[in-house]
Amino acid sequence: MSKEQDLMDVFISRPNWLPEHLRPALSKFDDMLPDLMMYGNTIGISQPCLQTPFEDIVELMTRCDCVIIFALPQIFIDKGSIKGNDANGIILPTEWNQIETAIALTLKKPTLVLLHEKVSARGLLERGAANVFIHNVDTTNDGWLSSIKPALEHLKEKAYIQKMNVTAQG
Repeated sequence: MSKEQDLMDVFISRPNWLPEHLRPALSKFDDMLPDLMMYGNTIGISQPCLQTPFEDIVELMTRCDCVIIFALPQIFIDKGSIKGNDANGIILPTEWNQIETAIALTLKKPTLVLLHEKVSARGLLERGAANVFIHNVDTTNDGWLSSIKPALEHLKEKAYIQKMNVTAQG
């Protein structure tokens, strides 16, 4: 998909692989973004990886106005422990969600975390661990897209205000 001129550039941290049953939800999310005047940018999806993934992420995120961390099920642990506690049946997002959240915070980008309800909130995806809004979503629920629209509108507003402030100072 080519980008229309008036769309806000948004960096989207999301896995390139998903369980089959979650793919339609992500496709609907991607389809909704232009309606919100947003253009989603993801390494490996909208832009090929040309350098190292880390370098490409920093470069692309720097050009974007805001960041959405879409923490979807990626890692499934049937049996294990974390810090001595049973972690059987734990579901984690891609580790890149953590890395990209850290980059977004370092670049001071307005950031929204969409945390799938079955994904364990660890690290920067835990409430209160960083100055980001964490919105729990159940992408298997038909109303999940309408439930995130206010958060996406707020993110867009924060990004627009930040962009105007930078333009006024520069």
